[in-house]
Amino acid sequence: MPPTISYQIAGHHKGEITNVFEETVQDRKMVAIVKINDIIDAHQLDITTDYSRIKQMALNKRKNEMVEKYVKEKLPHIFVSINDRYKDCTFRTDWRKADTGN
Repeated sequence: MPPTISYQIAGHHKGEITNVFEETVQDRKMVAIVKINDIIDAHQLDITTDYSRIKQMALNKRKNEMVEKYVKEKLPHIFVSINDRYKDCTFRTDWRKADTGN
């Protein structure tokens, strides 16, 4: 759950409705209200009961690290063109560096 929503629902009880609040989703602002339908206690991951979930999370993390490493190694040697619509976007990898040839 996003921290902004967690903050808004903190202290509310089942059936209550939050005040209107502003939320940002995918860089777009919106207003929201939340009704608390049910309260479920947080679950702490445990290696004995959540092994497959923990294994999958670790595998996904490793895959992402490998892809990022590969991109960083290849980026200086490839041509990248960014559409003007996306020039002002914030990228995890600095694609513009490759685009300008720097």
